[in-house]
Amino acid sequence: MKATVKILRAAGRKKDIRSIQADPGVQGTLTLAKVGESMELKLYDPNDSQMKPLIDPLWDARAVGMRGSRMQWQGLTAQWEGGGVAPESREVGAPLGI
Repeated sequence: MKATVKILRAAGRKKDIRSIQADPGVQGTLTLAKVGESMELKLYDPNDSQMKPLIDPLWDARAVGMRGSRMQWQGLTAQWEGGGVAPESREVGAPLGI
């Protein structure tokens, strides 16, 4: 499905409300797939044949809230600098103009 994604919490830290409101988000095609025992939420460019993610995939993804045309998702992302994983929250909404 086409969606606009905003990152609400990155590297385990919640973003402040002004930076969230100023962020236009990233638009692409959103998929939710079961990988092993975990759910993976991934946003990619629909014109990319290799389906490379536009932002890091969200592992162990679960919907935690819904408001209007928006859903909030929480899960884990890989931290490449320090290793390990960190909690992250994302807001997924329908892109403008649909």
